Amino acid sequence: MNVTVVNYANSNAHSILRALDAVGVTPRFSQDAQDIASSDYIILPGVGHTGTAMASLRQQGLIAPLEDAVLGRGVPVLGICLGMQILVDYVEEGDCAGLGWVSGRAVRLAVDDPMRYKVPHIGWNSVNRPPGSRLLPDDGGAPFFYFCHKYTIEGAAETDCVSTFHYERERVAMFEKGNIFGVQFHPEKSHDAGQALFRRFLGRE
Repeated sequence: MNVTVVNYANSNAHSILRALDAVGVTPRFSQDAQDIASSDYIILPGVGHTGTAMASLRQQGLIAPLEDAVLGRGVPVLGICLGMQILVDYVEEGDCAGLGWVSGRAVRLAVDDPMRYKVPHIGWNSVNRPPGSRLLPDDGGAPFFYFCHKYTIEGAAETDCVSTFHYERERVAMFEKGNIFGVQFHPEKSHDAGQALFRRFLGRE
């Protein structure tokens, strides 16, 4: 199993590498097009500036190899936080186009009551499991995951399912579209629930 965590100017990749090691997977942390081309699974990690991440992918010549793998060969991809946000059409942070694999916009997290709901949203929150989800357990519960973000997805459309979390109102926590998965939370920091999600993404559960 070749699992590639894509290196594109972000700062939490090592947490993801450790989390994958905990579920019995030794991934590659790479910006090499050949590694992407030979991947069985791809993970887009997520801490940093979204516009900078997109610029890094362009500068490193990685967009075409990623499209060939994900859109051409159907390689499963998991975008985490910032990695989820670059999957959609438009990224407000950087005022630039995203990869456009999922319809939607990544915009600043807006709240009406900033005294109660802080931005960025940091901490644990429960996530609703939508019908048909392949990443969340079908046990009737609402798992808790760790969030740390100041941008959020709006208008996610043409997806198989969308999961939400409540932060003043319902927000997009996760989407699934064929072989394309995006999570706003950080599974690598979410202990047992995060490890279980990685195992399901990698077909190990």
